Amino acid sequence: MTKKSIFVSSVLCVALCVFAGCKSTENVDLSKAIDLEHHFIHPDYIDYVKSRTEYPYYKEGLGICYSGTSFIPIDTPQNFNQSDLAKGRKLVDIVTDLDDIRIAELDDAGVSTAVLSAGQGIEELPREDAVRLARATNDAVAAAIKRHPGRYQGSICLPALYVEESVAELERAVKELGLKYWHTHSNYGGHYLFEEQFEPILAKCAELGVPFYLHPQYPSTPYLNSFGMNIGGAGLGFGVDVTRTATLLIMNGIFDKYPNLVMILGHMAEFFPYCLTRMDDRFGNAKETGMDPYDKSKQSFTYYFQHNIMMTTSGIFDPSVVMFAINKIGIDHIMLGTDFPYENFRDAVKFVKDLPISDEDKAKILYKNAETYILK
Repeated sequence: MTKKSIFVSSVLCVALCVFAGCKSTENVDLSKAIDLEHHFIHPDYIDYVKSRTEYPYYKEGLGICYSGTSFIPIDTPQNFNQSDLAKGRKLVDIVTDLDDIRIAELDDAGVSTAVLSAGQGIEELPREDAVRLARATNDAVAAAIKRHPGRYQGSICLPALYVEESVAELERAVKELGLKYWHTHSNYGGHYLFEEQFEPILAKCAELGVPFYLHPQYPSTPYLNSFGMNIGGAGLGFGVDVTRTATLLIMNGIFDKYPNLVMILGHMAEFFPYCLTRMDDRFGNAKETGMDPYDKSKQSFTYYFQHNIMMTTSGIFDPSVVMFAINKIGIDHIMLGTDFPYENFRDAVKFVKDLPISDEDKAKILYKNAETYILK
């Protein structure tokens, strides 16, 4: 980034801050933070993929293959988080831990509570294995919450391809384990949440008042996953896949049918804040003329973002992006997500605290919105 572009971004942030009425608020607790995207992988899943020869599988020296040529290097020294605590540790040791390592990382980053996020890869397994590992994951998360009161909350892992089993496990996880929302993914290896077969899961979420977090998965389409990890993954493909799935959920009218249903998107809602005006215009025009038979939604895209959709800051360290979303959608729709352990944990929290907004608005992002709308 050039000095000129940095200056322009800074001016934009300050201008938007002033426009929003940025003031410091006394007696606001900024020592508290709730992380809405905090990844956990059950050790049994690691053992399981090491026994497989097809996707998802483990390859020594490369890690876990999730799609095409994309591998997560779990057995090499951790190179994402970059905290002092992570130096020299293998990623697999950090992401499977629910006790000493993770609690120390929470303390180091200044995060009071982490909502444990799990499910990548489990959703696409054969029925018996998916059900077993989803239940084991939910049980492990619930047990960790009991061992460390106040430090953890739990999201729900479901064997999503198997709808009847998922509905039953969703009810168990909420009513018996006390977990808070469903953590799911943008595709299930060729199937997508917007498909009609998955509606009973979303209906049960609406019935129980359970939000769902739509996290990226490596796209199953060759036009993205054939060109390496960054095109297929976090560099581009993650955002494309989430945007497609979320768009089709809206187009299918799922939030009209279940108006209390809440969807959470990470990475500042991927591409959406910048596309909403054009989407409202084009989709609205098609509604008026009857040109798009696929669009069954009744409202504008902006409407759903202001009534049914929340976003987290995971993986975003650009204040101009956050300020734009605040101005476009509203401060009450943004929450902290750190993407632990795949991003710098401490920097993800500090980034929010350094934003040019009021302390009250920082507190909303850090924990108040999560408490008010998601963890109630």
